[in-house]
Amino acid sequence: METISSALRQGLIIKISGIYPFETPHPHRFVILNADPSTEVLIVAPHATHQVQVEAEKAYKQGEDSVATVPVISGGKYSFFPKQTAFNCNELHQMTIDKLAEAMNNGELHIQFHESLDAEDLERLINGALASTQISPMIASLITGIE
Repeated sequence: METISSALRQGLIIKISGIYPFETPHPHRFVILNADPSTEVLIVAPHATHQVQVEAEKAYKQGEDSVATVPVISGGKYSFFPKQTAFNCNELHQMTIDKLAEAMNNGELHIQFHESLDAEDLERLINGALASTQISPMIASLITGIE
């Protein structure tokens, strides 16, 4: 568990293959939003999707400002996001360090250390999560590092 904890940092892209946290065998990418994930038991992260319009509509139906809470990154800005990519910050996935360590040991989790969002895009995701009424104060404190 300590190995994975020390490897995590805010803005890091992690790729999870297998079914956790989705019931699908396809790999998914997430961006860690915790201010200091190495000290946390719970990691919060939105997942990346190319279904930009679908995520914007979901946010709108939840009564959220889809422009603020569903940041979009232009396709090709990062090699790991070749298409336009959205992050629905109204739906942050919560993953325990233990579950991530288990996924890593099973070969389902691949941490791509060289792949992080730049400061501007990370700030957009953080602001999107903090603007969402779907995010609890406890989760917000994990993101900001302020209790």
